[in-house]
Amino acid sequence: MLTYILYNPLAANGASGEVLRRFLESHKNLDYRLESIIEIEDKISFLKSLKKSDQIIIFGGDGTINNFINSTIGYNIKNDIFVCKAGTGNNLLKEYENELNKDGLLHLNPYLNNLPTVTVENKNIKFINNVGFGLDGYSYSEGIKKASKTMKPVNYNSLMVNLLLFSYKPRNAKVIVDGVTHEYKRVWLCPTMLGKYYGNNIMITPNQNRTTQKVSVCIFHKAPRLKALSLLPIIQKGDHVKNNEYFEILSGKNITVEFNIPADLEVDGEIYYDISSYTVKY
Repeated sequence: MLTYILYNPLAANGASGEVLRRFLESHKNLDYRLESIIEIEDKISFLKSLKKSDQIIIFGGDGTINNFINSTIGYNIKNDIFVCKAGTGNNLLKEYENELNKDGLLHLNPYLNNLPTVTVENKNIKFINNVGFGLDGYSYSEGIKKASKTMKPVNYNSLMVNLLLFSYKPRNAKVIVDGVTHEYKRVWLCPTMLGKYYGNNIMITPNQNRTTQKVSVCIFHKAPRLKALSLLPIIQKGDHVKNNEYFEILSGKNITVEFNIPADLEVDGEIYYDISSYTVKY
């Protein structure tokens, strides 16, 4: 059996290389082949070239997993695939941290099937964790700019606080869930979630269950700026679900979110700029 280690040198602002180094240091007898996942242009052809006994370990975060998923749509994966925590958020591994093996790896195959699709600007994208829209998407896009200017890791939670205080302007939103329309003023966050966590392990939809084949949209709305700031800490642990005044969580199979002013959007950590709406379908 040969282990193919597919690493993303850009994950975690380049810090994934250190995670990989430590792993290889502790697995000196592993028979492996190392390849940069971003340099494999045709991932389906790559998978077809493997023996059934070969396994894959992906070193990267949610964005790396998302890229792998969308590059292999339609192919029946026969090899065991594992993922190692080597990204910025690693929200899938956070959700299933009790299922990590002794090497800290999550068996990815069970989570690759029956994924929802988000449509953004006529582009259909599968996602394994979340679609972030509003302050969260803006934080990701600003974080990318910041990361390009420094080698230091970006603290997205503190960045979100900063942007909320000084530059982000809340939108008005129309949220359509399975044909029922809901309208909100002063929307700060409006993510649609397959998992429980996003960002830096923020538990935005603690009751979301990916086995139900439904997604959940969390609307953080109405709060004035300083009130919104005071509420951010309770979102981290999922306690915001008790606050019905400023938060509402809706679940369904077909969700559309429309903003009156375009905002940045992120899908599993991948950024799309100046988006007015998105639609998620299961």
